[in-house]
Amino acid sequence: MQAFYYMHSVPSREFLLSMVEAGPFTLSLELPEGGVFQIPRRGRVEVPVKVTFKEGVKAGAITLKPDTPPKGFRIQAPPVAAGKNETTVVITTLGQQINVGQTGTLILTGTMKAGKETISEFVPAIPFEITK
Repeated sequence: MQAFYYMHSVPSREFLLSMVEAGPFTLSLELPEGGVFQIPRRGRVEVPVKVTFKEGVKAGAITLKPDTPPKGFRIQAPPVAAGKNETTVVITTLGQQINVGQTGTLILTGTMKAGKETISEFVPAIPFEITK
């Protein structure tokens, strides 16, 4: 939803807000100063992703999966190992499809299996700008 909001203006006459209890875990990241990750053209940036588990939740492994990155991007998203609370995602830009000044957001989904259930949460949108 966050990336949709950044990319689209949707006319509406009403706004509805729903308050729901947080899931068993949340994913977060710290934005750099300026609020945007600066990725060199044909370069890379490391993005630490943190997990916070609700009290009483057994910390299982969380698989991170990128949501269709733009052409010319490679995203390495190692899982968060069971019992751990952090991993580092590496975003690499490749080839001629990347332009200096290009901006956007990247979305990652985190999935944890708990018994027969599969629980999914999203990492907050990762804003980026391509630099020289």
